[in-house]
Amino acid sequence: MLARAPATARHLSYQLAQYFVADNPPQTLVARMAERFEQSQGDIRATLETLFFSPEFWDERYVGAKFKTPYDYVISAVRLTGAPEITNYGPLFGTMTLLGMAPYAHETPDGYANTREAWLNPDAMMTRLSFATALGQGHLPLLAPPFEAGGGPAFRVKFKNGGGGAKMLELNPPGNGSPGNKGPRMNPPEPAQLVASLGGSFSTNTREAIEAAPVQLRSALVLGSPEFMVR
Repeated sequence: MLARAPATARHLSYQLAQYFVADNPPQTLVARMAERFEQSQGDIRATLETLFFSPEFWDERYVGAKFKTPYDYVISAVRLTGAPEITNYGPLFGTMTLLGMAPYAHETPDGYANTREAWLNPDAMMTRLSFATALGQGHLPLLAPPFEAGGGPAFRVKFKNGGGGAKMLELNPPGNGSPGNKGPRMNPPEPAQLVASLGGSFSTNTREAIEAAPVQLRSALVLGSPEFMVR
């Protein structure tokens, strides 16, 4: 009875369109999806087919319109670097927790928000840039012994207060004698390879900033660029 209610069709269609297209999806698209949902008696695959083959989904105005959630950002950054098999996911878990999106930790059944307004703020950007710098310079101990649930020695993520009381992510770089950095060192990703993997889809300002930066900081600038913050 609930699945067949028109309000259910509209609500689910809006949520799907918001996730895949834009924070404020076109109402015409939502209406067509809701109609398909009702006609197909709640078939999500059919509803998504309407979404993915719609002109709105392919409209260039919505390319890069979605700001990445902490989960999207952290996972996509590690994937982009082409890191080998990760044995210590502590730094990733710690970063997502600090950003307010610890996996499976949302207290209410509606799930984490997926809108720009929920995740774009100065504190979060400082944390993302700290993470991008550590990952871009090969300082994340992702190849260390496996993460221990109690925050064991492989979990070397510390939080400190930055300027104005903002929380920041602090990671001890490998080779400093810390017990949390045992294991093989991760090689810093090649900035040119990162740029090529992203198709060179950078603004003139971003491209010039990357080219003018010291070589050891270029990968961090790619991972922390405005273009990489969206999908």
